[in-house]
Amino acid sequence: MREFFKDTKTIILGVVGVIGILVSIGFNIKDAIEVGQMGLPTPAWTAIGLIVFFVCFFALLYLWRKHMLLYQSTTQATDMNMSDATQNKKKQSKGLGVYTNRANLRNERGELSNELKGHERVWAIWHECRIATLKQEVQKCNIEKVILTHPLDNYMIAHFVNMAIDKPLTINDMKQEIRLKTNEIKHTAKHIKGTGAEVRYYKGPISCTLILADTMRLEGNKFSEKAWARIETGIPFQDTDNRPNIVIMNQYQPELFEVLRKHFDLIWDKSISINE
Repeated sequence: MREFFKDTKTIILGVVGVIGILVSIGFNIKDAIEVGQMGLPTPAWTAIGLIVFFVCFFALLYLWRKHMLLYQSTTQATDMNMSDATQNKKKQSKGLGVYTNRANLRNERGELSNELKGHERVWAIWHECRIATLKQEVQKCNIEKVILTHPLDNYMIAHFVNMAIDKPLTINDMKQEIRLKTNEIKHTAKHIKGTGAEVRYYKGPISCTLILADTMRLEGNKFSEKAWARIETGIPFQDTDNRPNIVIMNQYQPELFEVLRKHFDLIWDKSISINE
């Protein structure tokens, strides 16, 4: 309503209409004017008053209709915007799977080899990755590139040890855990390389582990609709099996998948080949 009356033309026409109605009513009151002095009979003034009245009436009717059409169009636009926002919200939630731990993840998506079945060019960023899991799964997967924590980065390895062990460690215990992790990373790298994948070490913090499936770009610089990514969060003092996982489906979240793909490329370029 306020937007409607911001129109100066509308205000003027509205005022004129009201005045016109009042004048036309006044013309029909015999005592309001002295018709004899104007040289016109009373019926003539009555006719003039009715003409003015109907002109003003239809003018106001037109303005009212214009206002209603404006109101309806504004309401429809608002409804459309709300509908778009609702659809966008649904789109944002669609294509995102959140799992509180690995058990819930496996119940729905199966083991790693099942997740990667039918997918190509799989890339991964892992802290160290367990040998037991690798022996059972990696050979069944089309893993092409893997980034691991640098085995000589004792600071980061000690950090991962502290994250996984919920108890105070002596200096000797910490040194022993670092040696175990270092050897595990080296064995992991050797095992993955034996499957034909390329392995690099990254000397720096790996905040979350990441798996990307179907990383090749198709026509139009896009990725396959079946491409997906999985992020596993690293929570301090939490066993790896209890870490939350987030799955992103490229079909519904292409922008997010693109961000993760570029994230991998950046770390890969800053990583060191295990042969160097």
